Amino acid sequence: MNNANKPQQVDENFYRNELNKLKAQYAAKVEMILEISDEIRSLQQDIAATENNLQMVVEKANEALFRNPGRTNNKMLMMNSASTANSNAVADTVPMNEDYKDDQREDEDKRKQ
Repeated sequence: MNNANKPQQVDENFYRNELNKLKAQYAAKVEMILEISDEIRSLQQDIAATENNLQMVVEKANEALFRNPGRTNNKMLMMNSASTANSNAVADTVPMNEDYKDDQREDEDKRKQ
């Protein structure tokens, strides 16, 4: 009778071992997914912070433009708007005013002389 029970016992051990291997693989994959989820969450927070910083730059640029629409500030604003990743938003919110255009014309006239 012992011989009759042996094949069934070997099969049970084999399947138990296979099940334990699959459980370990599953746990490792779940852990990896959780780590990736944490990294994604962190990156989303970084993106949100960057967007907030860019929005503050745009707002400060607009404030500076309307507070002191002088030549230097306008040129600095134009340089800032070109250097940000959100330059389209800056261009939409910071119009090129006539003072800046006049300053450009004056610079060209001085160069010609």
